[in-house]
Amino acid sequence: AMALADIMVIMNDGRIEQAAAPREVFERPATAFVARFMGDHNVLSGRVTSSENGVIVMTVPEGQSFSVRGSGRAVGEPVDIGIRTDRVRLQVATEWTLGFNGIVSNVEYRGSSVKITVLGAGSDDFTVISDDGAYFDRPVSVGDAIALSWALDDAVLLGRTSA
Repeated sequence: AMALADIMVIMNDGRIEQAAAPREVFERPATAFVARFMGDHNVLSGRVTSSENGVIVMTVPEGQSFSVRGSGRAVGEPVDIGIRTDRVRLQVATEWTLGFNGIVSNVEYRGSSVKITVLGAGSDDFTVISDDGAYFDRPVSVGDAIALSWALDDAVLLGRTSA
C-alpha cells in the first residue's frame, strides 16, 4: 500500500482511524493504533502534566516525563505520543523530557541496521533501529543499562478515538 497508494485508509473495528497519503500516515500517524499498525513507531502513554507554549509534557505511570509539540490537551487527560524507531539515538538526552534510561532486552543484527529492544518508560518493547556503523562503534548487550534520546520534533502527538 505504501508503494502503490495515493491515499491509505487505516481502519480499526469498522472505524476509520486515518485516511491520508502514505507518507503522511507514516510520518504523522493519527492515533496509537495507526502508529502500531504501520510499525516502526514506539508509543508511550501517560497523562498530561503541563501544556504551554505549544509543548505538552506527559508523564507515564512509571514516573518519567516526555515532551511533544501540541496543544488542546488538559492537565490530567490521557495522552499518547509516538516516536519513530529510527529517530531514537543511543545517547543521553540533552533535555530531560526527550529520552530515558532503560535496560537492553534484545539485540538483533539485520545487516545494514541493528534492532535494539529496551525495557523502560512503561514499555517492554521500546525499539531503536541503529545503523550498523553507529552500533558497532559503541555496541550494547542484553542487560546493559543505556540512555536513549530523540529530538522534540521527532515525537508525534497521537490522537485518541472516541467511543
